[in-house]
Amino acid sequence: MPDKDYRPEDVREHLARHGLSVNELELVIICCTCRFALGDSLTAVASYLAEKHNVPKLTTKELRRLLRPYTFLRLETLRLRLDGSTPHSHL
Repeated sequence: MPDKDYRPEDVREHLARHGLSVNELELVIICCTCRFALGDSLTAVASYLAEKHNVPKLTTKELRRLLRPYTFLRLETLRLRLDGSTPHSHL
């Protein structure tokens, strides 16, 4: 159950501050700096930020709290976009 204070805008804002974006169509988080989709768990995303971008643990803890209501697709289940589709702006 989402936090009573949960707001999707807060999630997008918090992610953007750290160079991340939620791709709502495919339900994945994208690192805009490194230009690839991240793991499918909150732990994978938090670990990535801490290890690759030196984001403090307190910040990754807050991010996990904000992302808890989301369910992300496993990366191996993502399908390629159709030929001729507009390229994703963050990939």
